[in-house]
Amino acid sequence: MNRISTSTLRAIAMAALFLTPVVFSTLAPKIASSRAEEKTLVPSGEAEVLYQFAIEWYSQGIDAADLIEFLTNGLSPFPTPTPTSTLGVPTPTMTMGGPTPTPTEPAGNTFDFKDFFILAQNSNWHYTGIRGTGTDDDFSWTVESQMQDVGDGKMATRILTQTDDSSDEFNNHVDFWYADPSGQIFYHGFFLPQEEDFGFASIPSQNIVFADPVLLGGDGMMVGDEVTDSGTGEVLVDSFLGSTVVTGLVTSTVQYTDFIPTFETPLGTFTNVLRVRVDISAEVSGEFFEITNSTFFLKEGVGMIAQDQDPDPNDAQVQAIDMGQVGGVGIAAN
Repeated sequence: MNRISTSTLRAIAMAALFLTPVVFSTLAPKIASSRAEEKTLVPSGEAEVLYQFAIEWYSQGIDAADLIEFLTNGLSPFPTPTPTSTLGVPTPTMTMGGPTPTPTEPAGNTFDFKDFFILAQNSNWHYTGIRGTGTDDDFSWTVESQMQDVGDGKMATRILTQTDDSSDEFNNHVDFWYADPSGQIFYHGFFLPQEEDFGFASIPSQNIVFADPVLLGGDGMMVGDEVTDSGTGEVLVDSFLGSTVVTGLVTSTVQYTDFIPTFETPLGTFTNVLRVRVDISAEVSGEFFEITNSTFFLKEGVGMIAQDQDPDPNDAQVQAIDMGQVGGVGIAAN
């Protein structure tokens, strides 16, 4: 929920490089010229290896989806007796919460999403691995005092992600969240703090602001509600072919599944916890990349107390809160 995963971002970069007509028309003659003149278009090392894959792919007519799978996940794009080119992450079995309890709801049977997703100043949360998950991916969220201009006169709240391991790829990512006057919460994009380098293509550090943000929820929600929305954002991608701006379509589906009577965390036992399932997908040049069944556990007045991101191959599995504060007041289990 706090970010579009780096794996999806990587897929967007690779799609930008290999799936657009402009690149096809540019790459083919350069490959032919390179072969004829025995020139190297890219630096030696990993980039050259990937370039050779591109040449082989072009000469053999390999399906573009298979190449993207290779570049994203390290799977060979070349034909096998039983080829697979599934770009999405298989839907896993839920690992948190156990059997679905009898749903409970707050008084009045409705709730406001903004009360469960906190954007208050002087707020921070720290999460650690539980239920067999290691602590290598422990992280914190902090609501920054600085606001983010996302256009149309809107100033979004910035939430900084900091990982305990400073070398983690998600360290210092900042997400942009906007709460409109009616209580609706929108995801407006994120700040990429350092270059994502994939060998012969890279995404430089930049603010990626969605011109059309993604709605996650609002006031008057009920258990069973589902919110599906799409947004568009532009990403600058650099490669040996030059720089290009790619527009991607991001779609999220948020399902407010139930309220769990009690939920155990390192900070203590929380009651009446809202369980939310989130599916995220990105579309670039007709290719789809998705992460499904990520599950988040939210407590009114506190925010996220746990997450199960097992479906995301670039993220930890189960993590829960062990300390934090909201509006400058320490969080206590309740």
